Order: sequence, then C-alpha cells, then structure tokens
Amino acid sequence: MTEVAYPGRVAIAVLAFAAAMIRFAEIPSHAAHGAGGAVVVALAGWAGIVLAVVVMLRPWRAVLAAGAIAYAAFIVAGLAGGQSSTFLELSQLGIEIALVVACTAARALPALGQRWNRSTVAVLSVLPVSVLALATAAVVNPPAVATAAARPKTHKTTSVAQRTPVTFGSGLSSTGNTDEQAELQPDVPLSAANQKLVARQLVIARAAAMKYPTVADAKRAGMILAGKMAPGVGAHYLSIATTLQGVNADGSVNPASPGSYIYAGTSDDSPIVGLMYESIVSSDTPPSGFAGPNDHWHRHANVCIQYRAGQIVVPFAPDSDVTQAQCQTVHGDFMAKTIWMVHAWVVPGYESPKGVFSHDNPDVHCADGTNGVNAVGFCVHS
Repeated sequence: MTEVAYPGRVAIAVLAFAAAMIRFAEIPSHAAHGAGGAVVVALAGWAGIVLAVVVMLRPWRAVLAAGAIAYAAFIVAGLAGGQSSTFLELSQLGIEIALVVACTAARALPALGQRWNRSTVAVLSVLPVSVLALATAAVVNPPAVATAAARPKTHKTTSVAQRTPVTFGSGLSSTGNTDEQAELQPDVPLSAANQKLVARQLVIARAAAMKYPTVADAKRAGMILAGKMAPGVGAHYLSIATTLQGVNADGSVNPASPGSYIYAGTSDDSPIVGLMYESIVSSDTPPSGFAGPNDHWHRHANVCIQYRAGQIVVPFAPDSDVTQAQCQTVHGDFMAKTIWMVHAWVVPGYESPKGVFSHDNPDVHCADGTNGVNAVGFCVHS
C-alpha cells in the first residue's frame, strides 16, 4: 500500500490523461463501424481519466499494477486489430507504452523522485508538458481525425459495374447506384402529423445551413473539403464536430447538426446550397431520418480517399470497379461501403426541382455555369 512519490504520480497522471484524450478522439472512427467498438474506446478513455485521478489521490501500488495491466491489454488488443500508421494512433501507442512503463517503474521504485530538489523537478517538468503537447497535436491533427473517421476496419471489395464518375460524400451519376436510384422515387403523401414534424425539421435544417453562408465561413468553423466541386451535388465541407450528432440513437435525424455543408463552389465566396446528414452507425438498413418516408438515404461503394493539404482527396471515381489494391498504390484508404447519407436542399434559391431530399440538384452547376467534369466527376472549373 506504499504511496508513490509526487513526481512519479504526476508523470503517470499526465500520461493517463493524454492517453484518454486520444482515446476520446478515436471514438468517431470506431463509431462509424458499429456502436460496440465506440463503447470500448470510450471506456478506455474513461479508464485513463479514472487512473489519473486515483493515482493523484490514492497512489497505491495496487492501483499502479491495475493500470499497467489494463493498458498492456489495450496495447495488445490494438496491435492484434491492426495498428495504423496515422499520427493519432502512433501517438496513442507511444503514450500508452510509456504509461505501462511508468506504472511498472513507480510500483517497483515508489520513492523515486522523493528527494529531488526544485531545480531537478523544474527541468524534468518539460516532459509532462511535452506529452500533453503531443496528445493535443495528435487530437487536433486533421489527417488523423478525418482519415480515421473514413477508414473501415475490414477491406472486403464489392464489385460494382462501371458508371459515370461520382464524388465521395455526394455522388452524381446519370444512372446512379441502387441507393441513388431509390432516391429518384417520387414523394408520397404524408400524414398530417408527419407533415407538421418534417416542416419543423426543415426549418431547423435551413437555420443550420445559414449559420455558414459561404465557404469562408465553413473554413473558419474548421470544416474540411471532402472531394471537390461536382455539378448537381456541389462541394461538400465536412464538419467533424456535428457529424456525430446528425442522427439520434433511435435513427431519427437531428436537423440542427448536419454532417456536411454543401456549397456552390470552393472559392471563399461560394454560397451555401444545401446540407448532407450522415449516420455513423454501421448497418445495412438506413436510419429512419426525417419524418415520413421521402428521405431516401444512399451509400457509395469502392471509395478510395487520401488526405492532402487539409482536404479529403478522391483519386478514383466511387461506385466503379476500383479495388483495394489500386487504392493502396496511391497510399489511400479503401472503403467497400460508405456510411449512410442524405442530401437536404433547404437553402432558399437552391431548392431542388426533384425534391428537397433528391440525390442531385439540377440547379447546381460548375463555376462557369456548365457541367463539365474530369475523369473522376469533378468540375473542370470549380
């Protein structure tokens, strides 16, 4: 039951807190593949918070042993599941290994640091500060967050017939995949209750859209461009902060929290034209979404993404016969299936003539007013 000297307690608490920071930052990437994985990661994060608090209040050797064992198990489980080379996950691995070593060392030498003078403590204080700086950099690093959120845990390739190029997170095609074809179904009459509810939801969605009226506003809010500008579907700026909140636990939509904001181009003055809502729950069944049956959700297949210069880049056309091997040749992350998503054309002046939840909006064109696209499906002039 011997207590640990103060310097050792601080070192362990800082490492545990830093590990928790990174674990919490990883929740979105695991939630995209099922709630179970997200819960486990969240519990690992809270384990770090508990260890940090307990070791400062009751730094007993039994607590240190439990911490070392728990984080050794987390490390083994992570390596068994396939360790990524992202900055976020490498930082997590390094910090958790250091935490196991610190707990083990403090348990074996609990008095270490007890006789250090103030000068020594002052010099060594740079270490916990550096750990927290590393954890902060890993958490806020956009490539780590965005790529992790998009990366699947398995890589099963689904063969899909070659179609007209489409964009990641949007997708415009002449025929579309099966989900997109479902979005072309005509609206059906709604009950009075559903009419009232969906009207209220769309008012909230419109207010959410107008919070960021231009691309410049989206950038200031920390959103990142996913793909590029494409006719009919615009330029999607992904909001990491609101993606997790866009769909409630019961599958209904939270209209105030769209996952992406859609703009008429990529220049700073490009106006908002619509929204996209995304469900991070991995399921073959789309969420219930907005009130009534008229919001037909879609997914894309065979998507390869890269992260370059603060953007999610799409080197190949989704919904085509792109393979995981092809994606690896460009150092991309392959997705056999994306998450569920639906567009909402709620911005005044850009209402889609095909319906508020239509997949594409014929009134959205490239910057030059045409629909000229490159081989991937993006505007030549955006």
